[in-house]
Amino acid sequence: MNVLFVASQAPNPTANGGAQRLYHHVRALASRHDVTLAFVAAGPDIPPSAELNRMCKRVVHLHTKVRRLSHN
Repeated sequence: MNVLFVASQAPNPTANGGAQRLYHHVRALASRHDVTLAFVAAGPDIPPSAELNRMCKRVVHLHTKVRRLSHN
């Protein structure tokens, strides 16, 4: 199955708890499905990790000028 996973931050196993949780969700989905990951992040172009590129069919970094999208 093709899955589009949209996240409010970059999934990263070494970052904060929210980013770690996103990373593990993507990893679990990618083990059984073709995942396209899209995440929103402010600042310069952050290249996706090699591991995310390997796990996902496609990784898209959507740029924004807003520093924070959620209030959590």
